[in-house]
Amino acid sequence: MKKVIFSMAALATLTLASCGSKTDNTAADDATMTEEVVVSETIEAIPTTDAEGTSIMDKIKGAASKENVQKGIDYVKGLISQGKLSEAKGYLEQLKPYAEKVGMSNVVSTVETTLSKAESLGGDAKDKAEQAVSDAKDKVADAARNAVDDAKAKAGEAAENAKAKAAEAAENAKAKAAEALGGLGK
Repeated sequence: MKKVIFSMAALATLTLASCGSKTDNTAADDATMTEEVVVSETIEAIPTTDAEGTSIMDKIKGAASKENVQKGIDYVKGLISQGKLSEAKGYLEQLKPYAEKVGMSNVVSTVETTLSKAESLGGDAKDKAEQAVSDAKDKVADAARNAVDDAKAKAGEAAENAKAKAAEAAENAKAKAAEALGGLGK
């Protein structure tokens, strides 16, 4: 799921870079976009905590630079990858004005697109996946219990059949023995 989201973000970033204004800064913009893609691919290893988010936002408010805004965007991407969509949306809203100041509004819009796609996939995908796993475990446990109950019932039937056949065989043997002994005594 994370790889899909980051792949979509990378593709959208490259698309925006190629569809942007055609000025002499195209090569510089392409280099910036390439750096953003590389950063987004390594986001899985970045843990996101409330303290970290507050610290990054404080740095951005203190000095709104491209580097600080990019750290904020990476933080939002980390929240998205962890399925914390509402937190990511709120943080991104706080980040927007600073991104516009440093000329990174196109990157923010790409992240917004990724966020909306993640939301359209059904909200917190992690919770849904965990619920699906839990449901599957329950079904397997029920099937195992049913199989054990069926096996016990069949074993009980087989034991009853074996007792009946053993009793019948004993009666047959007794009858044959009596018949054989009856013929000897005459």
